[in-house]
Amino acid sequence: MKEHDVEEFIREITRHQSVMTAFIRSLLPGYCDPRDVLQEVNITLWKKKEQYEPGSNFKAWAFKVAKYHVLNERRKLKRSHVIVFDDDLLEAFSAEGENLLSNEMLDDRMVALRRCLEGLSERHRSLLKLRYSKDVSIEQYAESQNRKAGTLRATLRQIRIKLKDCVMGRLREVTP
Repeated sequence: MKEHDVEEFIREITRHQSVMTAFIRSLLPGYCDPRDVLQEVNITLWKKKEQYEPGSNFKAWAFKVAKYHVLNERRKLKRSHVIVFDDDLLEAFSAEGENLLSNEMLDDRMVALRRCLEGLSERHRSLLKLRYSKDVSIEQYAESQNRKAGTLRATLRQIRIKLKDCVMGRLREVTP
């Protein structure tokens, strides 16, 4: 690979990090840190950089590599008895995700999500951070707060609905 092609490859891989992270997260919701899988995807992409043809669709190629890493992660999760999506459903999400996750659309969604998160109370933001980190389970948090885990789950559901409605509303404002 020529030096110019390597530079272009690095630009492409860098440009697609956020959309690949979102793609991985959409296929493995709540089960692992998508950045762990993304790191493995990046290593594979770098090792296979000679197979990439400059000027071709980098995103489609990278998503295909990411999908194989997601499938591998799913196999690990199944062995550890974690419930995961059916493979046919994963395939459908994968195909849909490749089409929907353009960098521009992702940027609009991230801006909308940030603004909507700012509108939440500090308590609700903290609860969301807790839920999407791997350090503390809902049960552990509930116990530390003298609350019931079921109540926290119901609160999280309400927060997610509120966030979804807020993000969708903001996206309607942005999209003509």
